[in-house]
Amino acid sequence: MRRLMMLCSGSLLLVLINYSCTGDRVAGTAGSETVNTFAVVVVDHNKQPVSGASIRIIAEDSSWLDKVAKNEDPLFLSVTSGKDGIARIPADSLIEFNVNLCVDSGTIGAFVPSFQFTEDYNDTRDTIVLKRGAVLSGSINTDDAYPSRVMLLGTDYSADVDQSTGEYAFAGVPAGDYHVIAMKDSTRFAGAGSVVLAEGDDVESALQANFSGVFVDDFDIAANLMSYFKIGNWYIAHGGAVTVTFPTSREKTDSTHIPYKDALVAAGARAGKSLHVNYNAESADFYLIVGAKASTRQAGFTHINTITFWAKGSGILTVRLHGEENIDKPQALAYAYLDTMWRQFTVTSDMYEILDPSNKSATWDDVKKRMTWLSFMPGSDGTDFWLDDIWLKGIAMRDLIVP
Repeated sequence: MRRLMMLCSGSLLLVLINYSCTGDRVAGTAGSETVNTFAVVVVDHNKQPVSGASIRIIAEDSSWLDKVAKNEDPLFLSVTSGKDGIARIPADSLIEFNVNLCVDSGTIGAFVPSFQFTEDYNDTRDTIVLKRGAVLSGSINTDDAYPSRVMLLGTDYSADVDQSTGEYAFAGVPAGDYHVIAMKDSTRFAGAGSVVLAEGDDVESALQANFSGVFVDDFDIAANLMSYFKIGNWYIAHGGAVTVTFPTSREKTDSTHIPYKDALVAAGARAGKSLHVNYNAESADFYLIVGAKASTRQAGFTHINTITFWAKGSGILTVRLHGEENIDKPQALAYAYLDTMWRQFTVTSDMYEILDPSNKSATWDDVKKRMTWLSFMPGSDGTDFWLDDIWLKGIAMRDLIVP
C-alpha cells in the first residue's frame, strides 16, 4: 500500500482527480453513426468489446463544481453498452461541448476528462479502453466536525466519511491522476492536491481539512472560489502609462487587458503555478490591476475579518475591496510592502483606509455590505508582482454565492 499525505483547504472539502487518458481513448476514432447520435465502443485491455458497461456523461470540472455547490446532479446522461460494446448517445442530450466520461464494468473502468464527441458520417466511433481499477482510502483530520463525504472532481464517485473516525474509502476507481476534495456541505469544500492511481493500486491518503474561510485561488487546484465563478475569474488590466514586459509585450493603449492564463507561470512560482506580471510605470497616471468579482451577493463581504495571500516583487502593493466600478462606490484599501522573497501577508478589517464619496468619515462597518470585488494593485515604485494562495477568512462559500 502506498501512503500519500495531502493538505485540504477551503470552504468545501472534496476529493479531486484529473485523469490523463491518452492511452484509454484511441486516437482518430471519434465519430457518430448518425447526425443526431454519437457512439462509443467500450473494450477491455485485449480490445474485446465489453457488454453491459455503464457510461456516464458528467459535467466538466468547473460546471461540475457549480452544480454540486447548488445541490444539483452533475450527471447529464447514463447509458449502457450492448453486446457489441457499443453505446449510443443522443446528440441533443449533450448540454455542454466538453464533458467528462465515467465508464465502469465490474473491476475495470476508465475516467476520460474533457471529452468531445465528434459527428462523423463514416461509421467511426470513440473507443474507450477499460483498465483494472484502484483503491483510494484514508482519513480526514480537522479542528471542526468531519466532512460528510469525499468526492472525485468531475466524476460521480463519492464516499461517505465515518463521523466517528474521519475515515473514507473508494474501491474500483479507474487508474489516473486525480485531485481530492472533501465536502462538509454544498458550500463548504477544500481542494487537497493530487494523487496518481495506477492499475491495481492501493493508496492511503491523510487529509488535513481547513474550513476557516473561503479559498479564493492558488492558480493550481480546481476546487476554489474562482473555479466556481466560471464567468468571474481574474482579470488583469493596465493603462497607457505602463509597459508590461511579462507575460507579453503590448502596445500602449488607454486600457489594455492581459489574458489571465498568460500570466500563470511555473518558473519562480511558490508552488505549482503562480500569477506573475512584470511592468514599468512611466507616469503618475499609472495603473495596473489584478482583480476579480468575488461575490454574487451584494452583502457577501459582510463577515470577512481577514484576507491572507502570498506575494513577492517590488514596491508597495495596494489591496483593494470595492463594489462595481463606479465613481460613487466606496473602496477599502490596505497596503503591503513587497520583497523579492515570497511572504504571506495578512490584512484585517482595522487596517483599511476607507474612501467613500458619500461619507468621508465612513468606517469598514459602514461600507462592508457594498463590497463585491477583490483587487491587487502593484505600485508605480515597483516593477514586478507575484501572487498566490489567496484566502478570505470568517466566511463560507454560501456567504458569497447566490444559490
